[in-house]
Amino acid sequence: YRGGDCMRWFADEMNKLAEDVSTVFLCPYKMHMTPQQELEFQAATHCHIFEQSFKSGQKKVPDHNHLIPENNFRGASCEGYNVNYQDTHTIPVVFHNLSGYDAHFVVTDIATRMDGKIDLLPITKEQYISFTKHINESRICFRFIDSFRFMASSLDKLSSALTNFPNLKSQFSTLPEDQFDILTKKGIMPYDYFDSFDRFDEPSLPPQDILQ
Repeated sequence: YRGGDCMRWFADEMNKLAEDVSTVFLCPYKMHMTPQQELEFQAATHCHIFEQSFKSGQKKVPDHNHLIPENNFRGASCEGYNVNYQDTHTIPVVFHNLSGYDAHFVVTDIATRMDGKIDLLPITKEQYISFTKHINESRICFRFIDSFRFMASSLDKLSSALTNFPNLKSQFSTLPEDQFDILTKKGIMPYDYFDSFDRFDEPSLPPQDILQ
C-alpha cells in the first residue's frame, strides 16, 4: 500500500490481524491422535519438550497443538511441563533499521488507532530499539523489532561476501554480465527528488543527473 494515509492503513491492518489471531486462540482444537500416535505415546520414555526421561512419580500426558484440527499430537510430556508449554501470543513485526530512523510516525498511529498500552525500549527520545503494542481485551501483542540489529554488518558488506550468486544467476541467465552486475548491487533512491506522491505516477525514470 502507498499513500499519505499509509500509517492509518497499517494500524488498521494490525487491528484486523489481532482480531483474527485472537479468534484462533479462543477456539482451541481438542486432542486428535491416530492409532499409531497412541502407541507412540504409550511407548514414550522421554518428555519431548525437555528431552529428559520421565522420573518416578511424574505423570505422562499427551501434548498437542491447539491450533491444528487433526493429527495435532506433538509427543509425550510431563504434566508439569505441558501446563507451562503454551503458544506465544506475541506477534513479531520486523522493520529493517527501525532504530536508524524516526519511528514516531509508526508509534503515533499505533498508539492512537489501536487500543492498548505501548512499552518502549528507547535509545534516545527520538530512537527506539524496539516497542511492544498490547491489544486491549486480548492477550495479543505486537513486538516491533529492528532486523538490522541482528546483523553482524551492513547489507552492502554482507552481500559483498557472496560470490557468483549462482541461484540468482540461474533465474536471470539471459542478462548480459554488466546488467547482472547492476542487479547485485544496492539500488539508487533519489530521496530528495520524491517531494510529493505525484512523483510515483511519473511514466519514466527521473533525469540522469538526479541519479548521479
